[in-house]
Amino acid sequence: MLSIKLNDLITGTVVTMDEWIQNEIYRLKNNVKPRHCQNYSELADMLQEDPCRFQHNEQAVTPPPAWLCQVFIELMRYCVQEHSALHAPRLLLAEFDQLRIDVNLGKPIDLRQVRERLWSILFGQVQLTEHLVKVWKLMCEWVTQPSLHNHQLASRWLDLSLRAYLIAALTHHRLLTHSVK
Repeated sequence: MLSIKLNDLITGTVVTMDEWIQNEIYRLKNNVKPRHCQNYSELADMLQEDPCRFQHNEQAVTPPPAWLCQVFIELMRYCVQEHSALHAPRLLLAEFDQLRIDVNLGKPIDLRQVRERLWSILFGQVQLTEHLVKVWKLMCEWVTQPSLHNHQLASRWLDLSLRAYLIAALTHHRLLTHSVK
C-alpha cells in the first residue's frame, strides 16, 4: 500500500498528505504564519504540479493527470447542485472519500473489491445531465484501466486516483469559499 508522507516544515514533523493539506488549509484559513503556501491557489497549484516538493522519502511521485482532477471537480460541483443522497455521482465521491480514509488509517486495501464497488456505481443505473456524460465516461475509462495482475501498476493507479481526488476537493473547497464572498 502506498502512503505518501510529507515533511511539514512548519511543525518539523512527517505527516500524511491529508494531514499536510489539512494543516496548510488551517494556516491559510486562520492566516497563521509561517506557512508553506501564501494562498489557496498556490496550494492547489503545488499539489497538482509538484506534490513531491515536501515529500519525506526519495520515491519519485507522478502528479495525477489534470483531466482526472477536473473530472472530480465537475462531479463535486454537480453534487453541490443536486441534493439526492442516493445519486450516483454522490455515491462515487463517497466511495473515493472512504478509500482515502481507509488508506490514511492504514487499513489494507483490496483493489479488486474497490474496483467492483466503483464499477457497480459507474455501470449501474445512472441518470446524468448532459453536462456530466463526458465526465462520467472519463471516470469509467479511468476505473477500468488498472491491471490488477500487476501490483505496482494497481498501487500507482490507487495513488494517482487519491491524489487527484484530494486536489479536486481542495480546489472545489477554494472555489466554494471564493464564490461565497
